[in-house]
Amino acid sequence: MTVTSLQQQQPECSSDAEKNYERFIKWARNNGAYFHPSLKFIVTPNRGAEVLVTGQAIKPFETLFTVPYGISLSYFNAVSAGALGSPYLPRSESLPEEYLQSTSDHDTINAVFLVQQYLLGENSFWHPYIQILPQPGDAKDSAIPLLWPEEDLLWLRGTCLEEAVAKQKTDHMRRWTGAIEALQRCGWNTSQYTLELGLWAYYCFYSRYFWSIMLEPDVGNIKPEFQHLVRTGVNLDDTAKVLLPILETLNHAQETNTKYDLTNSGLSVSKNVELKPGDPFYIAYDKETQRFNNTVLLKDFGFVLPDNVAAELVLPFPFDLTKPMHPDHCVFSSAATADDPYWTSDDKYFSLVTSVQPGRKSHPAAGVAENSI
Repeated sequence: MTVTSLQQQQPECSSDAEKNYERFIKWARNNGAYFHPSLKFIVTPNRGAEVLVTGQAIKPFETLFTVPYGISLSYFNAVSAGALGSPYLPRSESLPEEYLQSTSDHDTINAVFLVQQYLLGENSFWHPYIQILPQPGDAKDSAIPLLWPEEDLLWLRGTCLEEAVAKQKTDHMRRWTGAIEALQRCGWNTSQYTLELGLWAYYCFYSRYFWSIMLEPDVGNIKPEFQHLVRTGVNLDDTAKVLLPILETLNHAQETNTKYDLTNSGLSVSKNVELKPGDPFYIAYDKETQRFNNTVLLKDFGFVLPDNVAAELVLPFPFDLTKPMHPDHCVFSSAATADDPYWTSDDKYFSLVTSVQPGRKSHPAAGVAENSI
């Protein structure tokens, strides 16, 4: 995709979205972020913002972005209040210490903290950043199955994701309700901390996070904010998720040429290949050694890859006719032929989803791929 093709897509693109990105970039720069002058955010109708090379070519290993730790948003902002020298500041009224000490559920602390900042509106330090996130209740953002309405969840009926999504939603409703009850016992006003906002906050983190441990991959040198997680035996693969403004706005591609440089103040990103004018700038959400298959991408990010190198049929139906299916799945009742009188689950699959290009604002692949048996 080139600059020209993107510009042809966006004559109706919202000026509000463009202004939000302008404010976001200004805010990030004012707080120490660096953008390569040849890179530009271009707002598109269905992909959020695309980062493209619009100036001169960028040489290999040139710094493309630098993200200061101080503008990240996560659990660490909630728990490091008053920590001397910490770049992770709450920048608002701290969550009750009694609540923070009562739970090790950093995903829910993440969600509570994000909802707190959302409710602060323009009084939040992160307001320009939160404005470019998917907004609660935005019908145009189909999000991930965790937030799908019932009529959309019908498309998962009979697939391997149906039960997984139901369990995920039940689990997060329980965790959010428990957190709200704990905050209420601490005297915290939770009247605006609705379940809908809680699920939205979980979604923002799950679909946009970076593992906190990536900020210091050498376990022996983990910063103080991370050490308590290691001391308490938390699996490093399950450490707190962090929102890194700028980086998390980038779209996904399964590639291996992104380089991260960790300093005392921030995270810098470069590529080991030349980027030419018109080239998009992607990063990989996964690892070269552990690629996300399309089931994971749809469940956690809301899109699938048409050329995913992680081989897996996209949501194959179990072909269990004792389970009710979505009405449009009645293709299963197609007449058998003389040569093939019976269909078996061993060799007949129906692809529930059609592949779409990945993007932070992409609709999940929720349409039936006809004639895909």
